[in-house]
Amino acid sequence: VQTMARIAEENEQYLIPEIIDSIQLEDRFVTDAMTNAAFELALSSGADKVIVMSQTGTTARMISRYNLPTEIIAFVSDDLYKRQLQLTKNVIAHKFMKKYTDRTKAIEYMIDFSLKNKYIKRTDKIVILGNASKDYSKFPNAFEFIDLKEYFKN
Repeated sequence: VQTMARIAEENEQYLIPEIIDSIQLEDRFVTDAMTNAAFELALSSGADKVIVMSQTGTTARMISRYNLPTEIIAFVSDDLYKRQLQLTKNVIAHKFMKKYTDRTKAIEYMIDFSLKNKYIKRTDKIVILGNASKDYSKFPNAFEFIDLKEYFKN
């Protein structure tokens, strides 16, 4: 333990401290409620996958804590958040290639991307979850259950 402490102290002197943005309290309550509801929906519906759109990855990290028996496919706004999510259990992270303010177009993009990369099948049931911060113009809110068999019939 003493050796590990010395190694940590030596390494810490070369680190540049970063200030991590705090999550607004109201946003945290909304995110907690949405991730809890998504967990319940995924279990009760027998969803095959959960797709999360999250500006910073917080929503994806929070839902992964529930230890869902399905993979979580997360779409975030930046490569930094993507790399951070790669350390989160059961999460496959991707960066949105463009900004979406229209939730329907964002959902279509995520479904198309996930199909092309074989993360989902055309017969899967998926839960889509997205939680915007107070500035809704940057990222859309979404909470949906989609049976892809029905989705592709339309």
